[in-house]
Amino acid sequence: DRSRGTTPEPAAKSVEITVYAYRLLRVLERFATQSGQRAESARWGGAADRTRRAVRERMWRIDLATFCDLDPRTGNVVGGRTDRGFLPFVTDLASDDHRHGLERTLLDPEKFWTPFPVPSLAAADPRFDATGASDGARRARPSNGRVWPMTNSVVLEALGAVDEGRAPRFREAAAHLL
Repeated sequence: DRSRGTTPEPAAKSVEITVYAYRLLRVLERFATQSGQRAESARWGGAADRTRRAVRERMWRIDLATFCDLDPRTGNVVGGRTDRGFLPFVTDLASDDHRHGLERTLLDPEKFWTPFPVPSLAAADPRFDATGASDGARRARPSNGRVWPMTNSVVLEALGAVDEGRAPRFREAAAHLL
């Protein structure tokens, strides 16, 4: 409640916002290094390293094979499998240990590899609606199944970043998506 001088807890620890923050921390680390500010570089690098550990340990869900938003109070998944779970794959937040999840989740027609990929919510989710309708009304900016070009561009980047050993299947998927 801002009227009492406190800030309300965010609704979720967001994968999307965390990825953007992580990238910013790495940029700040690099700029500090380039300008000879070793202490600042170590500070930003340490914050980035802690963020990377937290994403890998808390936001990665083995059972869902994806990165997920979390309830800040409980640490439980909120929102289920969403397209934002692919954002860490364009950074070093996702390691080789996570790549199987990219294939298992992204390329599964029951989840994200729909006739018009990549929906904002997994097709198997009961809230999924490819038209963006929710509670009987079509929403202006729905995140319950509508495909968003910005996310698809990130998914293309993630597919292109996969190592050569797994490249054929991912390259084929990237060509299809493009």
